[in-house]
Amino acid sequence: MQSRIARVILEEGCRGPARRYYDLEGSGARLGDFGVPAPLLHHSELAGLNTTLNAASRQLFADVDREKAETLGVPVQEVYAALQTLFGSLYVSQYNKYSRVWQVILQAEPQYRGEPGDIQNIYVRQRDGQMVPLSAVVKTGDKTGPDLVARFNNFLAASWGLPFSVLTAVPFGVFGALVAIWLRGLDNDVYFQIGLVTLVGLAAKNAILIVEFAVLKHQEGLTVREAAIEAAKLRLRPIVMTSLAFILGCVPLAIAAGAGANARHSVGTGIIGGMVGATTLALFFVPLFYYLIGSLGAKLSGQAAEAKPADGGGGALHASPAAPRTDAH
Repeated sequence: MQSRIARVILEEGCRGPARRYYDLEGSGARLGDFGVPAPLLHHSELAGLNTTLNAASRQLFADVDREKAETLGVPVQEVYAALQTLFGSLYVSQYNKYSRVWQVILQAEPQYRGEPGDIQNIYVRQRDGQMVPLSAVVKTGDKTGPDLVARFNNFLAASWGLPFSVLTAVPFGVFGALVAIWLRGLDNDVYFQIGLVTLVGLAAKNAILIVEFAVLKHQEGLTVREAAIEAAKLRLRPIVMTSLAFILGCVPLAIAAGAGANARHSVGTGIIGGMVGATTLALFFVPLFYYLIGSLGAKLSGQAAEAKPADGGGGALHASPAAPRTDAH
């Protein structure tokens, strides 16, 4: 019996979604030199591997004696609140000054929270109002544990081709807006151009919904073509619903009367025409462009266009969790 405990992905980050997967099985997943899983050291593509992960770094462990805290009449939540506020930080409020919003964060000065012994200088209040040193109910000691692995915005790197897939929806929105004002005989004035700014954001938002799901489906094992088709099916209803609601909201602008009606006509007509174009045309062409860009990236990295993700190769290394799998032998 063997269990897969992790999956390492080798990704060509700047050439498209080409990937190669390495499953670390059972005892073969021992850490080798520099903390890198031993099986990866035998692959010629993975040279000079290193990691910032340290599974046995020194940590300070604070143990709260709950029974003693209750005996002394100190609420346990007050103990944790004191530790968090003084040794960590706590956001409590905000205020406006100099045309900016300033946050109020409680925290002890560095000289009073730099050493483990500083916990002896912190006091908490009993239920009867008396003060008790925090060290009376909290014991500290050293232990080992893994460091935190920081990632940018908590996400891994993605392909540079994805933004281009998203931006392909913008021309369809602009085309629809231009056709709409041409049919009504309106001018390409500054009000229409203001509406275009809003239109660009809305068209890109719809494209992001499609591309995001296409990437997820491709990571699940579908080909680029299959992932694009599946993403278009899944996001059709949400995109139509949000676009239709926005179009109906702009109808009063397009049919406005009275003072300033011409300005509202330019804004409303442009946005309505642009959203119709971005919704109808982009739903078909964004998945197509995602497929073309993904296939081009796969060809540049030497991967077949219709290959599964596990067949790809070459690039930046990152790791992602995988569901347990048991194989019988």
